Parts: sequence; C-alpha cells; structure tokens
Amino acid sequence: MNCPKCKSSMQSHENDYGIKVSKCGACKGMWFPDGSAGIKHALPVAKDIDTGGNAGLDKMRNINCPECSGSMIGMVDSKQHHIHFESCNKECGVFLDAGELVDLSEFTLIERVKQMIGG
Repeated sequence: MNCPKCKSSMQSHENDYGIKVSKCGACKGMWFPDGSAGIKHALPVAKDIDTGGNAGLDKMRNINCPECSGSMIGMVDSKQHHIHFESCNKECGVFLDAGELVDLSEFTLIERVKQMIGG
C-alpha cells in the first residue's frame, strides 16, 4: 500500500497493543483501517506509535484512499478544531499526518479555553 500523501510505501506497524496501523516510511503518516475506533484505542499509547514529526503535508486535502483508491473526505476533530484528517468515504479507514495522533492525545487546558471562547 502507498501513502495517500507522499506516495511512498506504507508498512504494517508492529506494536504490542494490538492496534492495526500502517505507517509511511517517508512522511510517517498513519493509516488506521479500523477508523476512529482504532484511533481511539491508540490515544493512550500515541507517543509509542506516532514517532514522526510534521512532514509539512498536513494541508494536502485532495487525496485518495490507499486501499480502495476512492476519494477521501477532509474531517476536523470535534474537540480540537485545529486537527484535520482524512477519512475514506467507503469507510476503509482514516489517515492521520505525522504528529496528529500525539496532538489528539494531548487536549491541553489552553486548547480547551480557546475552544470555549471561539478562538
């Protein structure tokens, strides 16, 4: 399978947590075939799985699913509005850029205040 953003090869990421995830060897983006359920399961161990820094591809939106080649839908996290990710419209999975899983796991007080005041 190839990365939907940088087109490099993605490999299944072995982990001790039973989380299904494929990682791009170049940009470190992550594909979760179990969608948001897989991401939710990965949040407590995000720093062990999401080991890449931001590769600058987070603004790229018009991408295709690495499994079915169908178009992916741009999504925004409901609690942290600055986190944008992509979901397959045929429910094959969800793609997160490097750093986004760790960001999702760290909903800080400052982020909560900004959200409450609309910032």
